[in-house]
Amino acid sequence: MLILIVQHPNDTSLLPILLLALLLIYVVDNGFVQPYVFSKSTGLHPLAIILLIIAGSKIMGIIGMLFAVPLATIVKTLVFETYYAFKNYKIVRI
Repeated sequence: MLILIVQHPNDTSLLPILLLALLLIYVVDNGFVQPYVFSKSTGLHPLAIILLIIAGSKIMGIIGMLFAVPLATIVKTLVFETYYAFKNYKIVRI
């Protein structure tokens, strides 16, 4: 955008198209690509990733957004591993 303004200071007719393209790329990246990539690396559903980030932002702001997905992954792994251990090893029954 800055390059467009510097190279053509009197002609800003392409500025709305450029802003629309940037907005579209931002929405696709943050709404679809990043949750899909996170879901493949954590094993959580992409919609769950989005909801975790929103919930984290409502609870603790930016710090909550940063820690929501890793904390959910830790809890998910802990629950699945504990269930697997109780189901398969039968060392201790509560």
